[in-house]
Amino acid sequence: MADDVVVSVGDVYLTEAELAQVFDPGMSIEDSIQIRQSYIENWAKNQIMLRKARINLTEDQERALENMVNKYREDLYTNSYREALIAQSIDSVIETDEIEQYYKDHQNIFKLREPLFQYRLLSISKNNPQSGKMLALFTKNDSTSISQLIEDKYNYQLLQNDNSVWSTLNQFYSTYPALDKLNEKKLLRPHKYIYFSTDDADYHIYTNKVLQNNNIAPLDFVSKDIAEMIYHKKKLKFSEELDSKLIKEAIDENIYKTYEND
Repeated sequence: MADDVVVSVGDVYLTEAELAQVFDPGMSIEDSIQIRQSYIENWAKNQIMLRKARINLTEDQERALENMVNKYREDLYTNSYREALIAQSIDSVIETDEIEQYYKDHQNIFKLREPLFQYRLLSISKNNPQSGKMLALFTKNDSTSISQLIEDKYNYQLLQNDNSVWSTLNQFYSTYPALDKLNEKKLLRPHKYIYFSTDDADYHIYTNKVLQNNNIAPLDFVSKDIAEMIYHKKKLKFSEELDSKLIKEAIDENIYKTYEND
């Protein structure tokens, strides 16, 4: 038995060297004592449970578990190696022209299943003395007025001033839970202003453009998804080529052999 053993369960030992790996260098003495005791207790409980499990398992059950553990270990090694090769060989940044070409070639898969809309939103607290000036700038619907609204540091609660971004209704209501009672049909009327009041604030919303179901989703809304699709396809192709290459190399180097049994 090692001299630095702290605790044991059967013939399994926990040493001071193993415990030392648990502590951060800047940890206080009080924290170290507490974490040390907690770690020892958890280690002991796990080892006792493992010991009981092994005693009560049948040979077939234990063999099946060992096979699962071995398979998991093999998968960890092979997947880590595969992912390292993929990272070295495939650029995760997909070029814009590649995304645009994929979008052009596969537009049917980008049909909308729910509406999309673009909007701007201004939220003003109740009885705000600046509300008239802020609303006047907001409703002018031009970049100069919006810039003035931002730069003059008006006391608004919320401002979403980019009406080129597409949103689903779910995304909108998730972003502004206070507006969950706002009728969605009102939101989906293009080039219209909406006023909605809650106990805490007044909301002014301008809907810019709307796309209904079965329209083709705009490229800027699906470009991130397309990039992920292209990258995934490249990974699959690389993996297939890698498998073929590794098998060929193993055969050429006389590592991989097959045998015919009578």
